[in-house]
Amino acid sequence: MKKIPFMLVIPWLCCLLMSACSSEQQEVENPFLLSFSVNVGDTIVEGEIDESKHMILLNGIDDVSSITGVHYALSDGATITPEPEKKIHHWNSKEAFVVTSLGYPGKVYTAIVTDKMAEDTSVVSPDAMVSPNQYYGKVIQHFFFDLKANNAAIGSMAKANDLFADDDCDGLRISILGNANRPAHPSEGEVVYSYYKYLLKSIKRAQEVRGNKELIIFASKKLEGKNSFPSWIKDDNGIIPEKYGAMLVDYILFMKENGVLIDVLGVDNEANFNEGVITPDKHAEVVAYLKKAATEKGFTMPLIIGPERYEPMGDVPSCWLKRFFDANYGNTLDIYGTHYYPSHRYFDKLKYELSLIGNRPFWATEPHWSSSQAAPDVLHHAETAICTLWDQTDLGLDAFMWWAYQREGNLRGCLMRDVSVPIHGARPVKMTDPDGESTLTTGKLQARAFRKGDVLHVYLINMCLEEDLDGAVSYDDFRIGLDEERIDGEVSFVQWTDDSAVEGTTATATKLTDQMVMLNLPKRSITHLVFKLAKQE
Repeated sequence: MKKIPFMLVIPWLCCLLMSACSSEQQEVENPFLLSFSVNVGDTIVEGEIDESKHMILLNGIDDVSSITGVHYALSDGATITPEPEKKIHHWNSKEAFVVTSLGYPGKVYTAIVTDKMAEDTSVVSPDAMVSPNQYYGKVIQHFFFDLKANNAAIGSMAKANDLFADDDCDGLRISILGNANRPAHPSEGEVVYSYYKYLLKSIKRAQEVRGNKELIIFASKKLEGKNSFPSWIKDDNGIIPEKYGAMLVDYILFMKENGVLIDVLGVDNEANFNEGVITPDKHAEVVAYLKKAATEKGFTMPLIIGPERYEPMGDVPSCWLKRFFDANYGNTLDIYGTHYYPSHRYFDKLKYELSLIGNRPFWATEPHWSSSQAAPDVLHHAETAICTLWDQTDLGLDAFMWWAYQREGNLRGCLMRDVSVPIHGARPVKMTDPDGESTLTTGKLQARAFRKGDVLHVYLINMCLEEDLDGAVSYDDFRIGLDEERIDGEVSFVQWTDDSAVEGTTATATKLTDQMVMLNLPKRSITHLVFKLAKQE
């Protein structure tokens, strides 16, 4: 109130100062955490909140086990994790809490309990916080190798071992041919073996390596533009459902005779580029034909995946998926599959379509990390490619399969393997970094964490264009903390920069405490840390 006369005299000065404030200054002026105190016996110890260092000092407490209660106040709309009251009887001398408010990046506060009546200046707060027990999304259950780009891609047992043993791929996406270039299905009841010869050899090698382990076979229609379907199964209005159904039955039986059982079947593939015009009605008719034939001809009905469009359509009247469910055809679709690329990263469209599918699994059936689009700045393009994958893991991805997966030999391949293999069987966990959790804006610090058992994988991308180096930020002595659990042993990391080999540079992070490590994140770097979590007693 004392400032009102001054503001009335020169109100423009106040506006000018407000607009010039940095985001950090705004956070200090508008703290998320308003008060924090604990009960020690009959005494209440008020916490001294230092907003500049994000610290809460709880001074004069000899024994952390004497803390019997906790009280705190947050700004409107703010939340705190973990809930401080859950720390009662489990309090440590240093506890980290993440306070988040809508529209602002989360802030990590470190509560420090000391028997001294002075600030412990040796304590630092983490710059990023991982919550190993705050899961979201889903367990990423399957990692497929895609053979549709090249039927002969698994050309040796060594290659099969690389993919299906070392990388632990547990699925194959394979082609359904019958197009103008490879007329494998010239008429009903006829399949030309030669067109599938190399595909079958690739599958056999994968089967041999997997042995008794699961290997899911997912068959998808091969796209050849407006010549994707043989002439005998279509007319001027696209495919004829019963004839296309007959061709698919021929394919399933042919594969079965050659030792390959089709587990999952895609009726369509990128409908906007082919001539099939497979509407929701036609889809339902094809599936009905297959179910009837499965009973009559004695094969196991595959799970049906769809619509496998080039990109999600989103909330528009023409949305294929919405029209499909509005027509009550849900019993003819078991898995939602879509293509979602860095070049058309329509997050809201994907999120909308996922809102329609109920509890069906979500498979990313053709994410792209194009080598041609990545050139000439492969490291920079990797930011968008990786974040495109993370869009989908954020939204509950169950399975994924890169188009033209590469695992070594160049920068793209090494990065692709490093962000793919570790997340198979893992689930995302909450991670807060200095500039917010969203990865939709490139050029920020991008961070994600995934947990599988007692192993935590943390990824950090600090990227810019080569010509933007002068304006970019490097993060020296960057601290990553865990809000729960403890680190067991050392934390290794691999980091890619412009100066590193394509395999990256491997090193060990500086371990500050059993809940915090430190390392440098240079400009134009991608970093992957591996934490082993201590066993819970």
